[in-house]
Amino acid sequence: MPGALPTTLSILTAAMRKLGALGAGETAPSGEDTEFLLGEYNDLLGQFNTRAKKAYFTRFQSFTFTTAQASYTIGTAANGANFVVSAGDRPVRIEAAQIVLTDTTPNSFINIPVWNWPEYTLLALPGQSGSWPIAIYYEPATPNGIIYPYYASPTQTAYQIRLWWWNQLETVAIADIATTLNLPPGLERALKLSLAEAAWLAFPKRTDLEELKRQARHARADFESLNAQPRQISSTDGIQTEGGTFDYRSRQFL
Repeated sequence: MPGALPTTLSILTAAMRKLGALGAGETAPSGEDTEFLLGEYNDLLGQFNTRAKKAYFTRFQSFTFTTAQASYTIGTAANGANFVVSAGDRPVRIEAAQIVLTDTTPNSFINIPVWNWPEYTLLALPGQSGSWPIAIYYEPATPNGIIYPYYASPTQTAYQIRLWWWNQLETVAIADIATTLNLPPGLERALKLSLAEAAWLAFPKRTDLEELKRQARHARADFESLNAQPRQISSTDGIQTEGGTFDYRSRQFL
């Protein structure tokens, strides 16, 4: 039968055990260690959220324009975003976009491109208004991202924009460390080992760092292999295929 769902505290505890910093008779880290490890854990989630291969699904959500604006923020309600995401934080990157024509039955969907910044800078009149956008540019600012539609200030304010982005792993507050987490297969082990690896410098050296790194690397690779996307060439200076995931100039996967 399935085992108990993990909590953030159980992941912190497992990381301490893998470091050899928690004795067999100790059931949880001390308050000081818990606070430190939680900071490392949230930092680790932020790092994971920068890579598509660590996102175990692609989220999508539709947002109604409601008002005609030259730009729209996207993020959490707490940060006052125009477009409020149903889970996680603002998208790191928008993978695809559609305009939803809500005045048809059933609704019609029109695919529109997500421009990179060199493409957006080619517009002579980026503020030109129209009925609905034919493309968007996304600026992943914080705490809210900013969507610049073109045409700007869409007058069909009942229409919607549907966006796809990587699922975001959510950071955890100290008050919520005992809340259960629904994690896909492989991610729990990758988090435990990666957290132990990240925290190794802060604790007495009671474990083999090279073995810890080897296990963490294998755990991440196994999890990432389930989510790997077909490689497509892209670059930061305008040469891009739609959904590009490899920057050939920096030789890094995005």
